Amino acid sequence: MEALETIYINIVTQHLAEGFSQQVMRYASSIVKDAIELHRRITATFLPTAIKFHYIFNLRDLSNIFQ
Repeated sequence: MEALETIYINIVTQHLAEGFSQQVMRYASSIVKDAIELHRRITATFLPTAIKFHYIFNLRDLSNIFQ
């Protein structure tokens, strides 16, 4: 998870640097950590079953949070 944090913090920080104030930029780390924690909880809660086979979450879903 640490590698994911590093990657996404860099991406979000660069995005926020394009037009956001320093006050907003300082939340980049918190935003990323919270998004990763949300993703972790969702994947633990919504496990795929025979009926709900579409409950498969991966890094693409995490990336969609930031898009």
